[in-house]
Amino acid sequence: MGSVGLPVLILFVLWQNHLLAKGQCTSSQFQCANGQCINLDWRCDGTKDCTDDSDELNCSAASCGSQQFQCVSGGECIPLAFVCDGDNDCTDGSDEQRNCNGQTCGPHQFTCQEGQCIPQQYRCDHVKDCVDNSDENNCNYPSCTEKTCANGACYNTTQHCNGVLDCRDGSDEYNCTTEHCQLHEYQCANGYCIPMSFVCDHWDDCGDNSDEQDCVYQSCSGSQFTCTSGRCIPQSWVCDAFNDCGDFSDEKGCDGNIRECYPAEWPCPGSSACVAFGKVCDGRPDCPGGTDETNATAQLTCGLQQCSALSCEFRCHATPQGGACYCPDGYIVANDSRSCVDYNDCNIWGICDHFCEDRPGTHHCSCADGYFLEQGHMCKANVSGGLPQLIFTDGRDVRVADVHGRFIRTLVQSPGKGYAVGVAYHWISQRVFWSDTNVQKVFSINFDGSDQREVLTDLVHSVQNMAVDWINFKLYLLEARMERIEVCNFDGSDRVAIVAENLENPHGLALDPTVGYMFFTDTIGYGVSDVKVERAFMDGSNRMDLVKTRVGNPTGITLDLVTKRVYWTDKHFNMVQTVTYSGLDRKIVLNGGHQVPQPFGLSVFENHAFFTDWTKMGVIRTNRFNGSNPTLLFRTAGRPGHVVAAHPTLQPMVQNPCGRHNGGCQHICVLSHRTDNDGLGYRCKCRLGYDLQPDLRTCFKVRDYLLVASQYAVRGIPLNLSLQEDVTLPLAGLGTTFSGSGVEYDASEEVVFYNDRGRQLIYKGAVNGTHEQVLTGFRVGMVESMAYDWTSKVLFWTSSTYKAVSALKVTDGSRREIVEDLKNPRGIAVHPSAGYLFWSDWYRPAVITRAFTDGSNAIPLINTTLGWPYGLAIDYM
Repeated sequence: MGSVGLPVLILFVLWQNHLLAKGQCTSSQFQCANGQCINLDWRCDGTKDCTDDSDELNCSAASCGSQQFQCVSGGECIPLAFVCDGDNDCTDGSDEQRNCNGQTCGPHQFTCQEGQCIPQQYRCDHVKDCVDNSDENNCNYPSCTEKTCANGACYNTTQHCNGVLDCRDGSDEYNCTTEHCQLHEYQCANGYCIPMSFVCDHWDDCGDNSDEQDCVYQSCSGSQFTCTSGRCIPQSWVCDAFNDCGDFSDEKGCDGNIRECYPAEWPCPGSSACVAFGKVCDGRPDCPGGTDETNATAQLTCGLQQCSALSCEFRCHATPQGGACYCPDGYIVANDSRSCVDYNDCNIWGICDHFCEDRPGTHHCSCADGYFLEQGHMCKANVSGGLPQLIFTDGRDVRVADVHGRFIRTLVQSPGKGYAVGVAYHWISQRVFWSDTNVQKVFSINFDGSDQREVLTDLVHSVQNMAVDWINFKLYLLEARMERIEVCNFDGSDRVAIVAENLENPHGLALDPTVGYMFFTDTIGYGVSDVKVERAFMDGSNRMDLVKTRVGNPTGITLDLVTKRVYWTDKHFNMVQTVTYSGLDRKIVLNGGHQVPQPFGLSVFENHAFFTDWTKMGVIRTNRFNGSNPTLLFRTAGRPGHVVAAHPTLQPMVQNPCGRHNGGCQHICVLSHRTDNDGLGYRCKCRLGYDLQPDLRTCFKVRDYLLVASQYAVRGIPLNLSLQEDVTLPLAGLGTTFSGSGVEYDASEEVVFYNDRGRQLIYKGAVNGTHEQVLTGFRVGMVESMAYDWTSKVLFWTSSTYKAVSALKVTDGSRREIVEDLKNPRGIAVHPSAGYLFWSDWYRPAVITRAFTDGSNAIPLINTTLGWPYGLAIDYM
């Protein structure tokens, strides 16, 4: 819209009437009763465009089909499935008022007092699964003979701190002395792991407040602002329209507003907030500091004494300053504080679910394919292709429920009392995928609970999240422990890494295969200032920082494919936020420790956002634009994992660039983004052990590559510049943590030897990731370095714990310490054909020693001008 005042609009209407008298309306226009001309297609479209509303008069009532319900007042047609579902789909609510007698639960379900259906086995199990808690009423609980869960259930002493969630609330694993967090993490009393930088920062990140116990809080630095609560935030966050302190203390006393207030809103003095005019001087404080109400101390009294002087064009409303002008819908007050100017309604956040067309004094909403317009602004998915469902993990199992909070069922119980976390689905094939971080596997199953399969069983290291490429039938995996993103087929084949560098503590993962974009969260470093939300092409290339300020601990991430927006939860700052695919127009959907104390997983569908929360222990639904009406739909016994909304409209089909002849790729074709036309493209990838030829389509066998041991895994990296991330899958032992320091290789057997310093073990595994096993754990200690004699099949290592050099014959497992009583042994190397063994010893002075491979005839090679010699290598040529 332009900025046309009401007087000008009146003149325009009079001028238009004058023209109409002469027949000036064109054939593509509709003539309003008052003579105004509007577009012909605006007639009977549900939006009142004529100033006298005559374009919406005498419109023929819609003829509803046999599978539709006609609303009483407005006459709209809605699917029968929407009747009596708990949501008012008709403007007059008539779909929820006619013959809604409640629902009937199945024979294997318990009916909560409020009508919710839960599995019968959840009745009287010490866990409140009904939102109204009625499943735990009138129960006769047995007395516990050994140990008691936090929820009152019983478990055995042997089940305490065994790494398995035997209590539904996970309390059998609380207060365990076993450390399972990484070196840069803090282990909470309840067993959760959080970044060290979150300890003693005034935020309850653990959920049990154990990270804020016995703290001596430091004063905020000169570059920080001190919140009323004592929290420290950067000065740049003050007066920026974000409630970073959580108590609005960083937004008080601000000069002017950050954003322009919407029509029918009033700017709060000294703040960046706006409130509806109807809330000003209504006796209840709504602005920060209550500046919208009478304040005797500041000598401000609600009244209208300034209205006569203002001479408002429309109307005047009481304010603490003596009154202010306001305008009708579609207009705002001009800079002269009295007249009204036209406003682009489409700038109002959430005014339409999908698309907005601005019109003089009003606007018109429309929806994407597969949706229909409801109540003039909401877009509801067509249910002809299936009813929407929620799929989420409840701390152990995978659950399926409706989006209204009525029905819930267990899709599959995690095997071996595992812990299901990540979840995804593919609508066309009706498959659900999930990851289990206890049994370290990825599974799939049909929507009806049949045909369960193991997708990945080897080298699966804490898959925290996953996403489905429904266009190209690929599964994307985010391995938090390995700090990488991989892709594979739905059956687990053709597994390859697409992001394996510059990724630390990743968690969220989402895909838009209609344009070839991938979004994920990342922590480069371990402070709040290092956390960010990234975007990349789906082949892992062209990474860019989407959001890198004011991000604490993002866990869940999801997309609105229609509006091209990214949503994420922040478990540290207790927020749900959103930006566009380009990182612009950042909005806070919901914030505050009371409403979102510990949000984790996230999904959006229609005008709702669904998120799991670790404090409220359940699935919560809220408005995805303004966070209004947050409702606990389902309770969970333990920490809920991720949640996805499932419906065909959420996986729209487009032409697959990889569909014809695998895109011309010899091995693997993955979707990507084309920069030349801002559309969908593809890239070729090679299977493990191969690399791309210069033609970027065919692959060749990699003969030479580098094996690297790190604190997370042993990786095989190409020696030359490559489009392949890794040549091999990462090896990280059989435990939940890993810290490597040495690695060796037997080329003839294609076997890798490596150690875990934390668990003091030495492993052996095939290069392809199979047959991983413990080689030895006896008197290993802290291994500093390893060397391998490939001719006699003997593995050597130095141990700083036992001050020795050990030798192990891998063919029969025999071993002995061939050199003892060293000071601080570090590096080691072997020359098989010469029969020599070399090692370094840190002492005063440090020394590099040569001996025979049995440890005899040891002599110092060099013991002067050495610092701290560590890595040793031999030029065999």
